[in-house]
Amino acid sequence: MNKKTESNLRKYFKSFIYGSFRRLKQSLAPNIAAEHIRTLPSGLLSNIPILIPEEIEMIIASLQFIADNRRTVIIQKLRQSNEIYSMIRDNKIEATYALQLRQTLEMAIAERRFVTFTYARKNPAKYTVEPYQIVECYGRWYLLVLDNGVIKKFNLDFVEGLDLSFVYFNKPLPGILQKLEEARTIWFAPKKPEVAKLEIGEKVAKYFHRKQIFPAQMILVTKNDGNIVITAEFANKEDFSEQAGRWIPFISVIEPLAYRVYICEKARQTLEVNQAL
Repeated sequence: MNKKTESNLRKYFKSFIYGSFRRLKQSLAPNIAAEHIRTLPSGLLSNIPILIPEEIEMIIASLQFIADNRRTVIIQKLRQSNEIYSMIRDNKIEATYALQLRQTLEMAIAERRFVTFTYARKNPAKYTVEPYQIVECYGRWYLLVLDNGVIKKFNLDFVEGLDLSFVYFNKPLPGILQKLEEARTIWFAPKKPEVAKLEIGEKVAKYFHRKQIFPAQMILVTKNDGNIVITAEFANKEDFSEQAGRWIPFISVIEPLAYRVYICEKARQTLEVNQAL
């Protein structure tokens, strides 16, 4: 390798590495262990979609081209990040199948181009939609779209025959992405949230005093028996059921009635299935 080629390589890797770390610092929490894979934003590390320990080692190897006194410090921080930080999740994030669609979806979202696909779930149907974002929730991947003015979420497990159109759409409405930022489950919706009034048993009331468990949670009263009455906001009964699942044995739904009926039916089904064993 002649000196000119070597010099150009050094400049390339220096630009690549420093640019990557600058974006990493702005965009991500510390790297996490291999069993808790984290997807990077589009284009963050060239075409590297997933940052895992093996890829960190690749970046470290690339740093050898940089004759800089910061190199040692950067390498130490990279190695330590996977030793110090971890993330416990309900489900490991599965990325393999999502990555098969990644390039087309990222291009469509970045360039605001319509996509067409078949959604092969229950009754398969074909859609042509405006894609806004790829969303991870509880280890599953979804595509957030606008379909004839209606916000929808499609599980990427069931997206088939994805095709990128040359028809363009306008910038997404700010309210859509704001709802996504505020969401806690995939059931979020653009409409005004529903307010639920709940009584929480004294055995778990301390957790609700300590932090906000539910969105827009407000404690209205603490009863003599230690129970508390709160209000909170949910997109719908499914959103409530998913967020309140672990607390259900200690919750009495005062209103709305639809929420109470919904969780009672869930409980009835659970009892029926298990009594049959």
